[in-house]
Amino acid sequence: MASSNPTDPGASQRSQTYEEDDQLEGAVLRHVLTLHPEIALSKAELIREIIGVPAEATERAIRDLAAAGLFHPLEGRTQFIRPTRAALRFCELQEGV
Repeated sequence: MASSNPTDPGASQRSQTYEEDDQLEGAVLRHVLTLHPEIALSKAELIREIIGVPAEATERAIRDLAAAGLFHPLEGRTQFIRPTRAALRFCELQEGV
């Protein structure tokens, strides 16, 4: 059975990348939920609004949030980012905490 090598110099870099990805996904989700339903952002607009982050990283966050069921799958040319009912309900529950 294979296991990771804790002395591997790349191990900390990978875990840091996962943490950064999680933080970015949280920021993207919060941004979309804050604007919903008054403003619907296209994928391109959302990428521009997340300042200081490479476009590829923001695209990955959008894709991963959609894969997790928190954003509707992107369809069509405009590709508007829309939170799912599950994401909206979670937001409601968090506000009550």
